[in-house]
Amino acid sequence: MAAEREKKGATEAEKGEAVAEKGAAAAKEAAGGRIITLESSSGEPHVVVKLPNVAARTLDTVLEYCNMHAGPGAAPATKPDSAPTAAAAGGSSSSSSVDTAATEDRTFLDVLSLNALHDLLIAANDLEIERLLDAICQKVAGMIKGKTPDEIRATFSIVNDLTPAAEAELHHKYAWAFDE
Repeated sequence: MAAEREKKGATEAEKGEAVAEKGAAAAKEAAGGRIITLESSSGEPHVVVKLPNVAARTLDTVLEYCNMHAGPGAAPATKPDSAPTAAAAGGSSSSSSVDTAATEDRTFLDVLSLNALHDLLIAANDLEIERLLDAICQKVAGMIKGKTPDEIRATFSIVNDLTPAAEAELHHKYAWAFDE
């Protein structure tokens, strides 16, 4: 009987070592910011995706956003474009929840720097989080709206690589776009 317990103990130790090695390899790869491991309620890990373009800090922001919209009382995942339709159909509670979600998204994004916003845009695109991607694009559109090309360049630190002659040619060719 003691021999059986000893044999069973050795087998359990071997299994433990194999799991530890596998965990160490996963931890080593995860430390480089390359994978996401989700753990089920039963404690079983699942490697789901490699993210070579997403830093840990950005992933934390993505997860914070997702948790904000997945928790109790979270607003529904309705597209902002559908709000006027819902309001016209008499769905005022639906419309108000969409407005609340849009306000939460704006508040969430307003505290981010331009670099963090850019990184979040890349992550939302890579992870195909359409709602976050839409919210970021709306934020950027709001940053551009009503600005001149020079103001947009200043806002986003874009170097004007056009010569004055090339810029004048564009103004002439696309005069309709520069009408005020």
